[in-house]
Amino acid sequence: MRNSWLKYILKTVYWLLTGCIWFWALGLYLYGLESSAPLRWTAALAWLVLGGLLVWAAIRLRRGYWLPLLALMLPCTLWFSLRPGRIEIYRSEQARIPWGEFHGREVVLHDLRACRYLDAERPLCDWYDVTVNLDSLERIDFFLVYFAAWRGVAHTFLSFGFAGGEQVALSVEARRAAGEPYAILPGLYRRFELMYLLGDELDIVGRRLHHEGDPIYMLPITAPPEKLREYFVSVLNTANQLWRQPEHYNTLTSTCTNQLVMEANPLREDPISLWDWRLFFPGYSGEVAQEAGLLDLTGPLPEVLEQYRVDPARVRGESRERFSRSLHALDRR
Repeated sequence: MRNSWLKYILKTVYWLLTGCIWFWALGLYLYGLESSAPLRWTAALAWLVLGGLLVWAAIRLRRGYWLPLLALMLPCTLWFSLRPGRIEIYRSEQARIPWGEFHGREVVLHDLRACRYLDAERPLCDWYDVTVNLDSLERIDFFLVYFAAWRGVAHTFLSFGFAGGEQVALSVEARRAAGEPYAILPGLYRRFELMYLLGDELDIVGRRLHHEGDPIYMLPITAPPEKLREYFVSVLNTANQLWRQPEHYNTLTSTCTNQLVMEANPLREDPISLWDWRLFFPGYSGEVAQEAGLLDLTGPLPEVLEQYRVDPARVRGESRERFSRSLHALDRR
């Protein structure tokens, strides 16, 4: 009796695991292949038919349970063949990867983005270099942008403020091919590349504020000056690494939020858990940051969040300097 129950449990676990992997492979054919939609759907349908035939054969042969696992070698081979850097033409606003050149305490930042928008989908992009001094980094602001009805869906990014008024914004994004929109499922199947986008606030904040109309919240980060500078160096080192060698973006493991947390954790005595469920839903990441002592707020975030909302009527400017001055005139720290 005990052996029969054990066999039943093992068979159940086997079929559950095989089924999960099989449906993962189905998504790979639908979203991982860089082909036309009819070809991708044909490949997915063929995979379903093959799966049905192999399950039938495994049940009929009684000892043919290895057949579905053997077939999984096909999508696994495809998965490992999807290398980063295979995109030929990127979206115009993601055409260049920023990087930093260190000269002692001075850093020359190359290929910062300065797009101006006819509307949210029609950028006129320019790129510029700027030299900053690490010792002049005074502040980091954390931005939350909600763009869906559910609060968990959001985009997070940072802005580094230097003495003299220079602001450099950082947005961790999925770098995509020209004409390809962002979507959650393709982001799970190596369709996008990871990008540390650096640019001016008139671009990165202004587009969301004035052209997309989503609510934006600017929250002040609190940390000793030396930690702020170490964090900035860590971000630039990762940007340089991506400039030299592209990496895949992943909707779950390398998003705008958990990448920023991974940069911060080596600098903390009590690292933030990367398994905190709120990090997978960026709209809740502000609470994680506040609990970690990173946000300088006047009360619990849900109660005071509206105090930190950026008013589009008060933030204007045709140049990046004037825009940043009007934005940080709202500072409530």
